[in-house]
Amino acid sequence: MKAEARAVLLRWIALGRKWIGELSRSSTLDLDQLAQRQGCTRRHVDRVIGYAFLAPDIVTAIAEGRLPRGVTASVLADAPMLWSEQWRAIGLEQPSR
Repeated sequence: MKAEARAVLLRWIALGRKWIGELSRSSTLDLDQLAQRQGCTRRHVDRVIGYAFLAPDIVTAIAEGRLPRGVTASVLADAPMLWSEQWRAIGLEQPSR
């Protein structure tokens, strides 16, 4: 993953986490309102929020530039919710701790 793409992805992860926090703190804010407030589409909000649920060790691997070539933001956007399954979805074994 190129440095620019990695920086964008890390920004989306942080933004997704921020938006999840905003949504959980507000009983009235919904995804459509969030999208309107951010000046983007609901689909974009959905996608960015999905990055907030990446496994912490995958986020670390992204930050350190350790993901193999071919693992892109699109691949990670479709990652399953289970962290162990996320590693398999990108074609890697979860590192042992």
